[in-house]
Amino acid sequence: TTTTTTTTTTTTTTTTTTTTTTTTTTTTTTTTTTTTTADCDDCNCKIWMNPDGDSSKQILKSPGFPSKYPNKANCIWDIKTSKGSKITLSFKSFNIEWSSGCKTKDYVYVTPVAKYTKLYLCGAKLPSSFKLTSKSNRLIVKFVTDKSGKKNGFKAVLEAK
Repeated sequence: TTTTTTTTTTTTTTTTTTTTTTTTTTTTTTTTTTTTTADCDDCNCKIWMNPDGDSSKQILKSPGFPSKYPNKANCIWDIKTSKGSKITLSFKSFNIEWSSGCKTKDYVYVTPVAKYTKLYLCGAKLPSSFKLTSKSNRLIVKFVTDKSGKKNGFKAVLEAK
């Protein structure tokens, strides 16, 4: 009698690989602060513009722009730059209540400007090429509204050169 014994050995090898990925994100925030000399209470401002610096361009807006401006507003912006320099004013948006002569309802008054000395503006829009240049290194912009009728007002760019 022959007896055969078979022994089977099974070896199971389990390999576990763990990969850990670490991602580091670095965010750098740079804040640039531009200081412009301006003494304002929303619409009554004294603005100094440096033609050779960061303040060579300024945005000027009627109160509430682009929403409707308030009634009975009386705003004066007194803008100055270096002697020998001039200030240009160009309107990017303009919608002021119209009146004949632009003096009885709402208006924008600009003085002293080349060609006109003083100028009253009102109405729904101005030509895109319309640009005013100061006679000297000072420009006064006045915005006056009466007790009724509201429009969107204006947005203008001032540039000292």
